[in-house]
Amino acid sequence: MPQVLSRLVAGKENDVSSAHGRLFGTMSSSYRSSVAWAPEVVAATRRTIADIFGNALMGSRGEGSLLASEHFKPILSSLDTPVAVLDPAGNIIAVSGRWMESPHTGGDPEKLEVGKNYLDAIRDLVPKSDDFLQGVESVCGGTRDFFETEYAIRVASETLCIAMSVSPFKGPPGGAVVVHHDITERKRTEESIRELSGRLIRAQEDERSRIGRELHDDITQQLALLGIEIQRVEEALPDAAAPLRARLKVIWKKTQEASLDVQRISHQLHSSKLEYLGLPVALKSLLRDFTHQYQVGGETQFRDIPTPLDSEVSLALFRVAQEALRNAGKHSGAKNIRIELTGEAVSLLLRISDDGVGFDPSAKPSYGLGMISMDERLRLVNGELSIRSRVGLGTQVEARVPLPAQPVSRRKAS
Repeated sequence: MPQVLSRLVAGKENDVSSAHGRLFGTMSSSYRSSVAWAPEVVAATRRTIADIFGNALMGSRGEGSLLASEHFKPILSSLDTPVAVLDPAGNIIAVSGRWMESPHTGGDPEKLEVGKNYLDAIRDLVPKSDDFLQGVESVCGGTRDFFETEYAIRVASETLCIAMSVSPFKGPPGGAVVVHHDITERKRTEESIRELSGRLIRAQEDERSRIGRELHDDITQQLALLGIEIQRVEEALPDAAAPLRARLKVIWKKTQEASLDVQRISHQLHSSKLEYLGLPVALKSLLRDFTHQYQVGGETQFRDIPTPLDSEVSLALFRVAQEALRNAGKHSGAKNIRIELTGEAVSLLLRISDDGVGFDPSAKPSYGLGMISMDERLRLVNGELSIRSRVGLGTQVEARVPLPAQPVSRRKAS
């Protein structure tokens, strides 16, 4: 049975390849309209192309199998994707029609034409490409099944982003298939979204700070004055009005409780301890309030905290801790909570652990806005969020943020 490479029913152009009188592949393409494929679909397509090419040539034999397969050229030329076939040494032995037009050539297409060495060209075109080259060489040499990366390249006055994937060439003489995609526009869109997200979060923080200060400086003061007036009225009542005095004491107590609640909300919105005393002190205070509210045990451990900490990093980690504790209070049923903050060689790790009911990660729970906010806040400081949990064994939330390259002093805290 002939092997069909691709069948696009709506196509207007058809390429047919055959060997020794036998049909082994057909490809159809249509130019009616363009389709914006999702990034994961594009990535899967890049990986599949190598399989298509390798399987197409498996029927050929001998040293000259690839060179003799002239019927293979129409398939390559019809592709609207930059593709190159490399031999085991990294030499370019075949390319698609779009290969020489792609921005990845850096404005010098001769470096990547047939007969040139792909590895040598990359050394010239991509700065600091050692890891890049090792990945390509390992696939060409047959010691790795797949490699992909993204890199930036300077063309004229513009910086372009290229996504590259390398798959083994499953046919004589071996080697690899390299697929490139220009993802510059996608990266620009992602950067614009990230910038907008950052602006929204910063605007939210500004508004939180304003409301927090107003609650602390205005509402709590009014409640304090109200409590004083209630006490004065109580003291002015005659002894015979004992029931009324008792009622006023109850009202005064409720006023005090309301004042404490407003003060707590004010500190959640804008932590003056975080601003003036630093992240460790703010986290201790946060956990102390949590354990008091939910009547659970709490413990903190801080090690090798770099100083000074960037205010954006401190705020991001503080908000992550807030959200993690809020979720633990609502859902975990935990009896104990532990907060750890550890300075590592190149990163700062915040870990919030509980001994609650946990959940099954494979169930893919739908996270709310709080979890999304945690992730977005960490993105703003190039951090990462991870959540580990098992049913009956609690939950662990980790936030890791890279530290600056320059030396910083470190302090130990308990």
